Amino acid sequence: MKINWKSKKLYLAVGVTAIAAIAACIYAMSTILNHMLLEDARADGVAWADNAATQTHQIERLLESEANFSLTERILRQLRDVGNIYSVQFISPTGEVRFEANQFHAEETAGLVADHEHDDHWTEGGTQFVEALVGPHMHVDGTFHQNLVHTLSVDLASHTVRLGTGDGHREPLHFAEVNHPVLKDGILQYALRVRVDQTERFILFQTAIWEISLLLGATALFVVGVPAYLSVRSRKEADLADQRAHYLAKHDSMTGLDNRNNFLTKLEYSCNNSQRGGEKLALIAIDVDGFKEINDGYGHDVGDELLVQFSAQLKYECEDFRSIARIGGDEFACYTRFDDEAEMRDFIDNLQKALSHPYEIKDHNLIATVSVGAAFYPTDAKDVTDLMKKADIALYAAKTDGRNGHAIFDQAMEQDIADRRVLEALIRHATQHHSFDLYFQPLYCGRRHEPCGFEALMRLQDQSGQFVSPEKFIPIAEEMGIMEELGEAILQKAATAAMKWPSHLRLAVNLSAVQFESGSLIERVKAVLARTGLPADRLELEITESLLMQNTKRNLRQLNEIKALGVSIAMDDFGTGYSSLGYLWQFPFDKIKIDRSFLGGDENSNEKAMQVISTIIALGHSLEMHVTAEGVETESQVAMLNKLECDQLQGFYLGRPTPEAELSKYWDDEEQDKSALEAV
Repeated sequence: MKINWKSKKLYLAVGVTAIAAIAACIYAMSTILNHMLLEDARADGVAWADNAATQTHQIERLLESEANFSLTERILRQLRDVGNIYSVQFISPTGEVRFEANQFHAEETAGLVADHEHDDHWTEGGTQFVEALVGPHMHVDGTFHQNLVHTLSVDLASHTVRLGTGDGHREPLHFAEVNHPVLKDGILQYALRVRVDQTERFILFQTAIWEISLLLGATALFVVGVPAYLSVRSRKEADLADQRAHYLAKHDSMTGLDNRNNFLTKLEYSCNNSQRGGEKLALIAIDVDGFKEINDGYGHDVGDELLVQFSAQLKYECEDFRSIARIGGDEFACYTRFDDEAEMRDFIDNLQKALSHPYEIKDHNLIATVSVGAAFYPTDAKDVTDLMKKADIALYAAKTDGRNGHAIFDQAMEQDIADRRVLEALIRHATQHHSFDLYFQPLYCGRRHEPCGFEALMRLQDQSGQFVSPEKFIPIAEEMGIMEELGEAILQKAATAAMKWPSHLRLAVNLSAVQFESGSLIERVKAVLARTGLPADRLELEITESLLMQNTKRNLRQLNEIKALGVSIAMDDFGTGYSSLGYLWQFPFDKIKIDRSFLGGDENSNEKAMQVISTIIALGHSLEMHVTAEGVETESQVAMLNKLECDQLQGFYLGRPTPEAELSKYWDDEEQDKSALEAV
C-alpha cells in the first residue's frame, strides 16, 4: 500500500529528529572527549612537574647552562615512569628552551641509559644518548645552540593545556602539550613544557564515546521513532478502515460485486444518459433456483461458497456489462445496452448454460440453475424504480413456470402480479382471522363401508365468492412465510369441529413441509390439543414424501415427538415423486395413503395398477401399517380394493368434501342402519 503524504511527512520528521539527536550526541561526546583528554594530560603534566620539583637545584644549574648528565638520566627515567609523557622541555623565563628530552624519537636508544647506568664511560654514552635525544642542535657540553631558542606562543606564567595531532612518526597521532609554570615568591623561575602521548587513550575514549553516542542515538530513535511508528501504523489502519468502509458502502462484502445502492446509482446515471443518447438499456434480474434447499441441506458455509463461485462466473460472463450486483440473498442483477429482444434472449440462453455448470464445494458437486427476468428502458419503464419493478415481475413469471426459465416483461405479467397481491392479502387475512372454510371428506373402513374419520380440507373464497384452488394458495402461503401460523389455525379449527363428532371418528389433517422448519411444530400440536380437548389418538397428521428429503434428522426427531403424544402419522401420496421405500422403515408411519394416480387410466393400465396397489398393500401390512387408497371413483374400484384387503377408502364415489354443517348425515345414516339391523 502506498504511504500518503501525511505519513511521509511524519516519517521525514522522525528521520530528521533521529539524525539531529545522533549529531547532538556526537557533538556532545566529542566535547567530552576533548575535555577528558585535556584533564588527563593536565594530571600527567602536574604529576611529572611535582617529581621534577624535587630536583630544583639541579634544574637551576641546568638552566644556568651547566650540563648535568645525572639529571638527564633521571629525566629520561621519569619519562618512562609517569603516565604517557614522551617529551619534556625546560624553558627559561625569557622563553629559551634550555633543555629538551624526547623519548618518542629515541625508543631504541632509551635502553642505552639502562645498559650504561654503571658504565665508566657513561659520560660518553650519555653524551651520545642526550645528543640523540636533544637532536643535532644541542652541544654535548650542555650548552644550547642558539637555534634552540624559541619564542613561545603561550604565556609561560600560565598553566595551559593544548591538544595536537601528529603523523605517528615524529609525533604521536594524538598528544597534548602542558605548560606548567614554576614560581618562587610569585616570580617565574622556569616553565616546564610536557607532551603527553594520548593516542591509546584517544582511541579508548573515542570508542567508548562512539558506543555511548550510538546507544543514545538509538535510544532517541526509539523514544521518538516508536511513538511515531505507532502513530503512522494507527493512521494507516484508520486509512485502511476508511477505505474498507468506502468499499463496503459500494460493494457486497461476500462477492465483491456492486451492492444494491451502488447498482441503482449507476443504473440511474445510465438511464439518464440513455435518454439523451437514444440507446436502449436492458436490466437482467437473476435468482439462484433452490438456494434455500442448498443452504438447509448442506449448510450456510457451502451456500456462501456457492454464491462466491457463482458471482465469479457471473462476472466473467458479463464482463462487458456496466454493472453487476448482488441485490440480496441469492438475487443478482446486471445491465447493459441491447439493440433488440432477440439479442437479449440469445444472451440469456447462453448465460443460463454457463451459470448452470457443476460447482465443486467441499466434496459436493452442486448444480445451481437460475431463473432470469428482464425489462427494457425506456420501453417498459419510465424510471429506475419502475425498471427494477418490471424486471422483478418478469423474474417472478419465470420462476412460476418452473426452474431454469427466463421471461421478458410484458404488460400481462403486471396483471398477474396484481392478482397475486390480492391473493396474498386474502391469505393473510384468513390466517389472522380464521376466515377460511373447512370441508371434510370421509374415510371409509374397507369392507364395512362405514365412516371411520374425515380429512380436513381448507377452502378459500375470493372476493367474488369463488373457491381458490389449494394448489394455488398453499405455495403462496409458504412463500409468504406464514404457513406455520396458517397450519396451526387449520388444525385448531378442525380439532374444534372434531370434538362435535362421535368419539370413534378420527380427524386427518395435512401438514406442509414448511411447518417443520422452525422446530416449533410439536409445541403447536400440543397447544391445539390442550385448547380443544381433542384426544391425541383421534388425530392423524399426513405428510408428503417431499418432507422426507429435507433435513432428515430434524424431521425424524419431530415426527417421533409427535408420535409420542399418541398422534398417528400417515405418508400421503405414496409412490409419487421420490423413492418412498427407503423411508418407510426409518420414519414412524402408522399409515400409507396410495396416491389417486394409481386408480386412473384405461383398463390395461388399471390391471397393472392393481398389481402395484396389491404390492403396496402387502408391503404396508408387513410393516404393520394401515393402507388407505385415494381417488376411489367407481364401484368396481371399491370391489377391487376390498378384495386386496385395503384398510380404508377415500374418494368421490364414497363421499365428496362436505361443509362442517352437513357432516352429521354420515353418522345419522350410520345410526339408521344400526336401528334397521336391530329391528330385523
